[in-house]
Amino acid sequence: MPYFTSVCESDSSGFSNRVWREVSDLTDALKGFSEGEIAQVFQALRIFVNDETTRIKDGLNGAWETLRNDGIMQIITFHSGEDRVVKLWAREKKINEITKILGKQVSDKSFERSAVLRIFRK
Repeated sequence: MPYFTSVCESDSSGFSNRVWREVSDLTDALKGFSEGEIAQVFQALRIFVNDETTRIKDGLNGAWETLRNDGIMQIITFHSGEDRVVKLWAREKKINEITKILGKQVSDKSFERSAVLRIFRK
């Protein structure tokens, strides 16, 4: 909390104060929801604010362009939203997937089970 307080106090535009109030209102509105549901809300906000879908696509395109012919590209995703972006990107570019390994195939740890490794050859 001290960090957030100092950020709010240091912002003369009032933007941080407004954001802090909105986040506070949001957390109040989420009372009674499960921890998992709350985590999904904040994950969605993070993805939107950071424009992560566009950044993933840009990264995939840049990596593919620099990859040599017959080169192998391995992509690991950590949640279904990221994996969907990769899957649709490959389909749109007509890139054949060599293999797909699901985290739940190799680990029983909950934070690793949702991971997906996709391997493509150029």
